[in-house]
Amino acid sequence: MNYNPKLKIPQQNLLGKKNFLIKPLLPFINKEVLDEKPHKHNFQEIIFIKSGTGKHLIDDNTYVLVPSTFYLIGKGQVHEFIEGANLEGFLIRFLDNFLPPSGLNTHHSLNSTLLGSIISINELHIENPEVAYYESLLSNLYYEFSVNKIDYAKTQIIQFLLLALLTKLERRMRSLSKEKIIKTVDNDTKLYHSFLLLIDENYFKEHAIQFYVNELRVNKRKLGSICKAFSKKTPKQILNERLMVEAKRMLLYTGNSSKEIAFGLGYEDPAYFSRFFKKYYGLSPREFKLGSV
Repeated sequence: MNYNPKLKIPQQNLLGKKNFLIKPLLPFINKEVLDEKPHKHNFQEIIFIKSGTGKHLIDDNTYVLVPSTFYLIGKGQVHEFIEGANLEGFLIRFLDNFLPPSGLNTHHSLNSTLLGSIISINELHIENPEVAYYESLLSNLYYEFSVNKIDYAKTQIIQFLLLALLTKLERRMRSLSKEKIIKTVDNDTKLYHSFLLLIDENYFKEHAIQFYVNELRVNKRKLGSICKAFSKKTPKQILNERLMVEAKRMLLYTGNSSKEIAFGLGYEDPAYFSRFFKKYYGLSPREFKLGSV
């Protein structure tokens, strides 16, 4: 069955040749006026709420908008703005290839951990006195992108301001989770990042870890030790998590049957897919879908 689940949820794209965008939030957001529907992005998105009220959806979680808070929507996650009033803040969108090369070599790789397809932290609240620092950083980003007319090094300045923002958010996330930043050599960081990207491109057709080992030209033990160091998970657990997250999204936001989703995610036996889904979430695909209605 030639069915690709990635194509079934509407996707928003950065238009034209743009690979970065920052703009102020609309002060009022109305779902009906915007004709907003659950959708995916081909870009990473960061929303900062300085003030105001509202609600939005990220995957299957509804978040009440809180001032002085960042909302992180990774590429591939489902998003929908429901409502907003008296909003003040910024919206940032960027493609993976916009970050300078050094962005791929820091700690766990910012794209993979902070804005990956299976991230578990979508909301980061900032406490005083750091709020002023973030607001200044965002204002500088907006100034360089929209106001400054001097072309010299404009892109480089925006890139490194964005990298500074991501690094600060990464540090904030780790301080909240009380995890120590793991010191690893750059080659391990690159390999872990490459593994996550490879999963994102192939999870719906390649379920064997041997495929990823062959593509990365690394042995299983090495890949396993790196994944454990960065995520405390085995390569197979990371792959299964990606599959189950996508299965849940498809059940929530498409009309596809469990059988269609199973085939679309590369499972040859829909019954096995249903058993695995139930073991993972505690509900069968049918029970999960009925419970979400």
